[in-house]
Amino acid sequence: MTKYQKNLLILHITVLIFGLTGIFGKLLEDLGSLNTVFYRVVIGSIGIGAYAFFRRKSLRIKSAKHLAQLAGVGFLICAHWFFFFESINVSNVSIALATISTTSLFLALLQPLITKRKLVAYEILLGIIVIAGLVIILGYEFQYWKGILFSLIAALLAAIFSLINSNLVQKHDSTFISFYEIGSGALLLGFILFFSDNMTFVTEISALQWLWLALLGLIATSFAFIASVAVMKVLSPFTVSLTINLEPIYSIVIALLIFKEDEHMSTQFYLGAILIISTLFLNAYFKKRERKQKTPLEN
Repeated sequence: MTKYQKNLLILHITVLIFGLTGIFGKLLEDLGSLNTVFYRVVIGSIGIGAYAFFRRKSLRIKSAKHLAQLAGVGFLICAHWFFFFESINVSNVSIALATISTTSLFLALLQPLITKRKLVAYEILLGIIVIAGLVIILGYEFQYWKGILFSLIAALLAAIFSLINSNLVQKHDSTFISFYEIGSGALLLGFILFFSDNMTFVTEISALQWLWLALLGLIATSFAFIASVAVMKVLSPFTVSLTINLEPIYSIVIALLIFKEDEHMSTQFYLGAILIISTLFLNAYFKKRERKQKTPLEN
């Protein structure tokens, strides 16, 4: 197994875990989006800190400027999760996850601006396919327009912090990045919740909600976030984003099994979702052809 294939396998396992995020968000609906994200990042940062301690990874910060940079990314990540959970709350898991696949389109448009990389024609083509799928969904599920809007905002934020992290991970360990980004997000959200008087305190959370929060924080945040950042050393942000498009498949199937009628959608919705998710396989084809062209022929 090559280094590329190994990282791709790790990414797919991570995506399978990410696929449970929407399910946890639905199960924690009564807690509210802001509180859900807050407790997620608190538990997640503790988990990452514990991992760093046992693996003896340095978490020493070099400067206040560096900390501010990581904190800024942490704010984007928390905002992304907030809009994602809010999308689920005002629509459902299927709508939120199908729409957030537009992250690949935002990446295709933003990457040349941020990284000075040339615009790639097939990435724009895949982005157009994503838009077509989204138009089909919106045309037949317009009552969920607010959920689609929130998920689009979440997708844009995901594209921005993914591009920033793809640069940071070339210079810093993924555990180091994850700890300060998630930890900074926890402090910021705690500050917002406390002074807005919207915080749900520890004693007000049920045992079952703590179970979902623990799984969300430790598995879907600590482990999955470190892994998703680490693979960016080998895989491009666009490949990572499009692979994460498998997340709706896992979540939609699981959501249908758990929530049943609440997740049943029109035939047109599934057509649009399939169109969006198909970009994953088209990207794999284009990336494989691109690598073959770069590899010299053996004599």
